[in-house]
Amino acid sequence: MIAKLRWLAFAGFVALLAAGTASCGDKEVTITRALCHDVVCDEANGFECDGSTGQCLCGGLGGVSCLPGAVCIKEPTPQCGTNQCEFRNCERGMSCDGLTGDCQCGGDVCADDQVCVDNACKTIDRCTETACGGSLTCDPEDGRCKCLGQICGDGERCIDGQCTESLCFGMNCGLNNTCNPADGQCHCMGFSGPVCQTGDACLAETLGCAVSNKCDDVVCGGGTVCDPVDGLCHCGGTNNTGAPVCDVGQSCVDGKCLGGMLCAPGGIPNDCGGSSNYLSCDPQDGVCKCGGVGGPVCGDGETCAFLNEKFVCAKACDILKIPTGCGADEGCYFDREMGTFCAEKGEVKVGDDCEGPSECEEGLYCSNSKCAVLCDTTLADGGDADCITAGAEVQCVDAFRSINVAPPHLGLCILF
Repeated sequence: MIAKLRWLAFAGFVALLAAGTASCGDKEVTITRALCHDVVCDEANGFECDGSTGQCLCGGLGGVSCLPGAVCIKEPTPQCGTNQCEFRNCERGMSCDGLTGDCQCGGDVCADDQVCVDNACKTIDRCTETACGGSLTCDPEDGRCKCLGQICGDGERCIDGQCTESLCFGMNCGLNNTCNPADGQCHCMGFSGPVCQTGDACLAETLGCAVSNKCDDVVCGGGTVCDPVDGLCHCGGTNNTGAPVCDVGQSCVDGKCLGGMLCAPGGIPNDCGGSSNYLSCDPQDGVCKCGGVGGPVCGDGETCAFLNEKFVCAKACDILKIPTGCGADEGCYFDREMGTFCAEKGEVKVGDDCEGPSECEEGLYCSNSKCAVLCDTTLADGGDADCITAGAEVQCVDAFRSINVAPPHLGLCILF
């Protein structure tokens, strides 16, 4: 900025040398402008315009020229000095003096409990926005809530000017109950009320403890528990543990209500579709996941399968073609819930007992706990040729037409 001002001053000097002329009647009048006209110097730091040169000098007329960023030290004689504020940050509204590097407020240095307002130091009221509970009062020196000058620790309360252990610290008594600091127990309908026993509920209708039947016909979803006080399903516990009641469309996950209407934006449910009936929307984020809440997200070319007691994303395959698209040690299998998927080859043969879809040999289907042969109903003979190995009385039947995840024309060899 200072360098720029000097250039302005120099421009003013050139303007003076190249003074213009104007005509006034039959005479020409020479018009000149002062060299310091339109020149702005940093007067706050001691720089003034020298009328003989039009430059901003330390000390003004007859002063010295300083480099950009320097400060002017006038006493005892004008000289250029280093700006002491270059790496200085002032707090509480004060500004830095470039000569000394001190943080000041109108020439004064504010005390630790003061702030600079309109170039004047004013005392801070640290208790203005502090609200203390119980018998605690705010200390104006540090703005902290104290018990006759003492800071009570966690689990303590101020009683008769002494920090005393609070028997109710961490207690959550739940609906209609209140913790009595005298004994640290949850009392029904106020401090003087009874303490309900296990199995009883504090009911506002009876103004006391009573056996509740509000949960008799209530069925709560996963992670929620029916509270006999209000008959509602609370996430992760009951009123006594501070457990919330989840909104419609939310899920109770690890004691917290997560999600919202993310699975039905605008009232229209998300269509997870896909090649597996196990894909469902996770209300926490509205994403279709394998197994729903907390499950994996399957990518392109994958289907959701339930294998080895857990939900997994398995490679999809084409069970009616060769090759099927599975690995060398894998077989392509079909299940009415999972659709078609690649899994480690099974060893159970045709007609033998099976429990899971991938326990059978490749090309077989676990039907009614027996491994049966799959066939292609689009073949010229209706797929019966696929069933020859299963017996002479076996025919290919379109048995999966009503299954939405079944490949078109997939049939099953059935004994007649």
